[in-house]
Order: sequence, then C-alpha cells, then structure tokens
Amino acid sequence: MGIVWYKENDGIHVSLRAQGKVDVSKIAVKYGGGGHKNASGFAWPENKKFPWKVI
Repeated sequence: MGIVWYKENDGIHVSLRAQGKVDVSKIAVKYGGGGHKNASGFAWPENKKFPWKVI
C-alpha cells in the first residue's frame, strides 16, 4: 500500500494506492473520500486535527 499526502491552502489531500487484498477505498470512505479498491483518496480540512501521525 502507498500513501501520498500533500498540504494545500484548504487542508491536506491524501492519495491511497494498493494492489492485491488491501481495499483502500474503505480507508478513504472512513475519512469522507472515495474511489476504487486500488486507488482512492480524501481531503482533510485545515481546521481539523489530522488523525494520523506523520513519521
């Protein structure tokens, strides 16, 4: 699974990619986004704390 995120003026944009058994659309839907099993994404508003730890 791959995750790419980038910050813009309106918040954080997250792109999720996978192959095989991982369904990244379930993750995207949990955070208000959508897409397909192997390619999905979501946007996170600037005024809300991002729920993931960036390492």
